[in-house]
Amino acid sequence: MTIKSKPKTGKSSPWKSKEKTGSKPKTPKPAKNPGNGSSSGKGKTFLKKHAISILLGVVALALLVALLVLLLLPKIKICSSPECITLAHQLHNFADKSVDPCEDFYKYSCGNYIEHSTQPGTFQRKDAIVAALIKEFLIKTKFSKSKSEQVMMMLYKKCEDLTHSGGPTKQDFEAIYKEIAKMGYWPMMYDRKWDANKYDLNNLLASVAHTTLKESEINMGIFSLQVPARKLLVDFTRQEVKGEEAEQLAQRVKQEIDFERIIKQLHVSKGMTSDEMKKKVLGPNMWPLSDKTGSLDQLIRKTKNYVIANFLIYSYFESVVQKMLIAQNNGCENSVVMLLPHASIRVFVRNHFKKENLKSVSDLVEDTKKGFTEMIEASDWIDEKTKQGAKTKLEKMKKVIGYPEEMEETGALDKTFSIVLTEQNTYSESLSLIGGQSIQNLMGYVFSNFPFNPSTLTAATNANYAPLSNTLTVLVPFMDEPLFDHTFPQYAKIASIGYVLGHEIGHGFDPNGIIFDENAEIRPWYTATAMQKYKSKLDCFIKQYTNYDDPVFGKKLSGEQCLNENIADDIAADVTWRTFKNSNPSSEPKLAGFEDYDINKLYFQIVAMVSLNFSNLIKVVHFFQNWCAPRSSLTLEQQMRDPHATNNFRINGVMSNMKQFAETFNCPAGSPMNPERM
Repeated sequence: MTIKSKPKTGKSSPWKSKEKTGSKPKTPKPAKNPGNGSSSGKGKTFLKKHAISILLGVVALALLVALLVLLLLPKIKICSSPECITLAHQLHNFADKSVDPCEDFYKYSCGNYIEHSTQPGTFQRKDAIVAALIKEFLIKTKFSKSKSEQVMMMLYKKCEDLTHSGGPTKQDFEAIYKEIAKMGYWPMMYDRKWDANKYDLNNLLASVAHTTLKESEINMGIFSLQVPARKLLVDFTRQEVKGEEAEQLAQRVKQEIDFERIIKQLHVSKGMTSDEMKKKVLGPNMWPLSDKTGSLDQLIRKTKNYVIANFLIYSYFESVVQKMLIAQNNGCENSVVMLLPHASIRVFVRNHFKKENLKSVSDLVEDTKKGFTEMIEASDWIDEKTKQGAKTKLEKMKKVIGYPEEMEETGALDKTFSIVLTEQNTYSESLSLIGGQSIQNLMGYVFSNFPFNPSTLTAATNANYAPLSNTLTVLVPFMDEPLFDHTFPQYAKIASIGYVLGHEIGHGFDPNGIIFDENAEIRPWYTATAMQKYKSKLDCFIKQYTNYDDPVFGKKLSGEQCLNENIADDIAADVTWRTFKNSNPSSEPKLAGFEDYDINKLYFQIVAMVSLNFSNLIKVVHFFQNWCAPRSSLTLEQQMRDPHATNNFRINGVMSNMKQFAETFNCPAGSPMNPERM
């Protein structure tokens, strides 16, 4: 008998597969011997199935670790403002990295610009931009309540009329001759009308000064009136006095020229006696200029009156005609900016200037002064008395950043404007009216009833130091892009316009500036021993430039001619490096493309690319260009008259004097940029 077993209750074994009803029976697989490696086979199968997942997991874990490391590492800050991007672009594109910086650093920094550009330097381009913006304002503005802007608009219109008519008209020359007639006629033009008995040199000088076109052009080969008060410079032969001669000449009174009378004719000061006026204008610091053979009074005594009259009136005539030709050849917007600088600055600042830049530059001036003080204290050849005198002069140095605060007030500038130009005025008459207003403003400043110094405040892209007032002025266009922006890293600010500031402050200690003390008085604030050592160092600079083998002009340049500027350059190099190292540059944002570049090398490249070049002997108004500029178009004769060294020397010559440069670029001893020092 067959006994049927009952089915077991409960769950079936997980290793058994349930067969579906109606499915074909599966062929049973042969049992595997555990001893034959069944566990190993299962492991391999598992690895094969999950290899990709494991690999992806490992990669993800590695990426996560890398991300955490990046997050924990200090971030590299990049200056991404448009102004910083422009600066980085110029640094990359101007440089010629095929050149060894120890052989020719100027070409290394500016080689591609020199070889491939015919455009002017950055400073000239900025001047052109400012003029173009003023032109846009004058064209678009149909009406203005501002008196100064009304004069700008009328002058521009008259200038355009002059240009369209092909140059000065008959009416312009008639107006000029009327002015000359007021001066007593022009001997060579009106020989019969000129009366030697009525000739008066003082009246003639005052008349010419009344009709001059700019404060800084009162000299015009005649005489220079510089501010602040107490300084009246005489310049009959256009020959500059040597610094060491100035103290001797300063105390001499020129009997032939009655300065007091001229000043009275230029300005009537209420409540001031004649003696007070004479003391304020002349003071102890009258700094006359002489001819090659002697003093001005001797020259005047030897010269016939009609010759002097011819010279002075011709100088006036030439100046007026040149201004009209400038308008015709250079554009009327440039004439407006040149003749009405204060009104032009006001328009530019109101419409285009970032006022945040003012504080940045003001702070940079103070930082530069600190670097200057550090240089003085570190000088081992200067005695303590002289060091203290230098530091006192530096501390009392005044600064004007952009424009005086008085100009911020609405209508402040218009209060100084008494000019009214009408349709009936010729262009030459307009020039005389504007020139007369300029002189009145200048004299107003001299006698303390004009709010700011009108002669140093222009609309040019520049900065300047005035030794006759111990004042540093930094003008608005100079503090604007692409030269400067408040978003620049501090090291870029220092290496660019900070270098210029160091140069300008350095003029207070060049052979001409050093004779003035902290109050702009001619006084020996230094010891005789220090001055003797100073002169010895001057001789060294003279020899260096005289023996410099310039790639354009060879060994034909004058170290004496460029001495003042070379001294200021050398001071700037030392002071600016100290300011740079005190600024903690490694903590500042990087420029794009220079994230891993040595910050010291970058500093020197910015110095080379953006710096200064001046064109005025007396240092009242200085015009800049950046070092990276097209090849010089000057003849040897023109370069010999230039008070500035060649661009090549102002980088290679100056940097070769710095051991910090040689250390930064690892220049071998005896190489051009690391010459053997005596």
